[in-house]
Amino acid sequence: MKSNLRITAATRFVSLFMVVMILISGCGNANVEGTAGNDSEMSSGDGDVSVDKDTSDIVGGGTEDETESGTEPDDTELDGTEPDSEEPVTPQEPDVPQEPELTEEEKAWQNRILANVKNNLNVRKEPSTSGKIVGKLERGDYGEILEKGEEWTKIKSGNVVGYVSNEYCLYGNEALKLAKELAKTYATVTTNGLRVRKGPSTDTKIVTKLSKGDRIEVNEDIEPVDGWIAVIYEENTCYLSADYVSVAVEVSVGMTNEEIAEQKRIEEEKKKEEAARKQKEKEQKAVDNATDLELLAALIYCEAGAEPYEAQLAVGACVINRMKHRHYPDTIREVIFQKNQFTPAMSGKVARILIAGKTTASCKKAAAAALAGEDNTGGCRSFRLASTGRKGIVYGKIVFFSNTP
Repeated sequence: MKSNLRITAATRFVSLFMVVMILISGCGNANVEGTAGNDSEMSSGDGDVSVDKDTSDIVGGGTEDETESGTEPDDTELDGTEPDSEEPVTPQEPDVPQEPELTEEEKAWQNRILANVKNNLNVRKEPSTSGKIVGKLERGDYGEILEKGEEWTKIKSGNVVGYVSNEYCLYGNEALKLAKELAKTYATVTTNGLRVRKGPSTDTKIVTKLSKGDRIEVNEDIEPVDGWIAVIYEENTCYLSADYVSVAVEVSVGMTNEEIAEQKRIEEEKKKEEAARKQKEKEQKAVDNATDLELLAALIYCEAGAEPYEAQLAVGACVINRMKHRHYPDTIREVIFQKNQFTPAMSGKVARILIAGKTTASCKKAAAAALAGEDNTGGCRSFRLASTGRKGIVYGKIVFFSNTP
């Protein structure tokens, strides 16, 4: 009896040992020798004591993937994710925003510079501050890049070719942006004698006249009105007819020293011409507003202002005598301004005396006397310096005479 009990205990120990080994090995699908098949018996051989052992239950049955083909089970992870592939996976690159395509205008400006200075930028023959100045670019002038260096860029702008300092230039789209801000619109005159007026109407005052080919800046702040374009003339807003100009936006270029000198000469001439025109208008206004007495007194002052009163009266008498003669005009004004007769009247001196108010009391007295009919020449109609030797009546340094009866 004790022997049978020992055998049974030993058998139980062996069974437990095998279970532990199976669990340690992790081979839940392995069949241990002597336990194959379901419901197999472990016995001592004499059949007195037996232990039923289902090995599939011991090792957690159902964990084995039984496939009909008999192939190895797949390696799917317990959390349901697929195992790492043996081939490396290329990481996806993040989306990079694409640069917008350049417009034709922007493409053109990739090879240009723009002068970014307050006044003007020197263009030099060599890339150095000691290089000879061959031209200038004003603020907003542009140039085509011929050769770009770290400190100096060789450019061509208009007719000037040379080097400019990179420090004072803008490039590419930055240059284009400033160019659009600084670009001016000009009206080019297509006919001669185009009137520039104070307002958009033919009823307004004429400020000046322009010739064919003249250019004048358009005032872009003011919209065209009824066929008239607003322009800037001497810092004032004026108007001219849109029918006789062509309008265009212009980005300016640099100039050579010779071109600068020529431009300066032309500008000075225009200033002189404009000053002369304004002076002539002023003189004409003075003449138009003057009375016969004022006109005659001014002429007397110009012809005999430094002479004695008798000479002054004689000059006045000659003018009145002409007015009465059939060969001369019949008004004081027309006699005084008759072509090629009285030099002071033709040169504008009479008008300038009127404007300045320089006529003396003596000259005014002589003019009044002559207009009243007083004549100390005996009907003379002409005079000149006595030093010429001409025969006639002499007062002071002037001789008075008549060429025809």
